[in-house]
Amino acid sequence: MFGFSLFNSSFGSSFSYDKNLIKEFKKDHKKLVKILTKIVHEKDATTIKQLFIVFRTEILGHLLSEDIRLYKYLREYYKNNQNTLKLILEYEQSIKDIQKAVLNFIEFYTKNNVKFDDLFKTKLNSIIEALLSRIETEEKNLYSLYVK
Repeated sequence: MFGFSLFNSSFGSSFSYDKNLIKEFKKDHKKLVKILTKIVHEKDATTIKQLFIVFRTEILGHLLSEDIRLYKYLREYYKNNQNTLKLILEYEQSIKDIQKAVLNFIEFYTKNNVKFDDLFKTKLNSIIEALLSRIETEEKNLYSLYVK
C-alpha cells in the first residue's frame, strides 16, 4: 500500500545518489542569503522577528536535508577512506556548532522587548559571516565529495 514495509530492516538506510541534490542545496543557500539580506536592511522590529522565524524554518529544513541526504550518503560512500571520512565528520560537527549558535541567536532576538541595537548588528554580522563562510566551504569543498 505505501511502497515500503515498516518491518523491512533496510527502510531508511538507503544511500542513493541524487543528481539534483547539490543544485537543490545551492538554491537553498541563495534563499537563506536572500532572507538574511532582508533582515540586515529591515528597520521594523516586528518584521525582523518574522523574517527570523522564516529563516529558522528554512535553515532547519536545509540542515535536516543535508544530514539525511548528504552526510549519510558521504559517510557510507567514504567509509573505507579514513582521511576523507574524518574530513566529512569535521564538516558535520562544524555545521552542528553553527546551527546551535544561529538558533540561540534567533531564539534570543525573537523574544519580546529585545533591542535591535549595535550589539544586535555586531552579533548578526558575526552570524552572517559564519554562514557565508560555511556556504562557500560547502560549495567549494564538501559538495565536490558528493559523487556517484
